[in-house]
Amino acid sequence: MGLGNPYNATNLLAHGLKRASCINYAQIPTTEQLRKERMNTLLSTQKGRDFFINAAYGVVFKIHSNLLIGQSKPFEQVAYPNNDLGAEKKVDLPEDVHPLLVDRMVCFIYTSAYSVDIDATNAKVVTLQHHTSLPPNTNRNSFELAMDYTQFQVAMYGLGEQLEYSTLMSYAFSRLVQYFLHGSKDQSRVKQLIKIVFQPRGSPYRLCKDEVGALKGLGIAAVLVHEKLHWSGLLRDQFRDLLADELDQPMWKEYWACYKQVKD
Repeated sequence: MGLGNPYNATNLLAHGLKRASCINYAQIPTTEQLRKERMNTLLSTQKGRDFFINAAYGVVFKIHSNLLIGQSKPFEQVAYPNNDLGAEKKVDLPEDVHPLLVDRMVCFIYTSAYSVDIDATNAKVVTLQHHTSLPPNTNRNSFELAMDYTQFQVAMYGLGEQLEYSTLMSYAFSRLVQYFLHGSKDQSRVKQLIKIVFQPRGSPYRLCKDEVGALKGLGIAAVLVHEKLHWSGLLRDQFRDLLADELDQPMWKEYWACYKQVKD
C-alpha cells in the first residue's frame, strides 16, 4: 500500500485511530519549511526595505526593519527609537567590519542561516549576494576577504558579539562545532583554531572577543576528542610540540592550563 494522502479525511481518521499504515507527511509543509519559504521571499524582493546598513568601502545593504526586532540590539534601537516609524533608518558600521561579513549576516537575518562559499584555491570569500547598492566602478566580486572557513566562522561569531546578536553567535558556533568535532581531523586546522582564540585581547588575529570562552573551550575539546579517537601517541606528541613552538609563552601557558583543567 502506498503512502496515504494526509489531507484525506479517511486517512486522517485512520491515523488518529492508529490504523493507518502510513501517511505521506512530505505533502504537508512544516512550520520550518513555511518560515524558510517566507523568509526567502523577503530576501529576494526589494519591496518594503527601509533600513540602510552602510558597510565599509561604500557598500550599502537595505533590509526590512521589522526583521530586526529581537535581533541585534543596536540595530533595533536605531530602527525603533521611541517607536518612531516615520524616519528613514540607517546605521553606519565601523570600517573594520567587512561587507562580506555583513552580507552573510543579512542572509542570516532573513533565513536563519548563511553560506560561506570559500574560494578554496586562494582561501578567500569573494562574492556579495545580498547588497542593495555598490560604489561606482565596483561589482559584487570587488571586495575579497582573505579568510578560510575557520577564520570566517570565527569572524561571524565576533560580529555577533559586536552587535549583541546572540542567535548569530550561536549559529556560527554550531558550524564550528560541527566542523571540528564531527568533521575535520586535520591537525593544521585544529592548530589554527587554537592560535586564533588564544591570541591576546586586542590582537588583530584574534577575530573575536570570545567573552565567555566558548571558542577556547571548543578548541580544547577538539584537541581532546581527536587525541582520544584519531591521533596516535606520535601524532599527539607532534601536535603538542608544534603548538609549543608556534605559540608565544603567554599563549602557550594559557592553552596548557585550559587543556589540563578540561582533561582532568
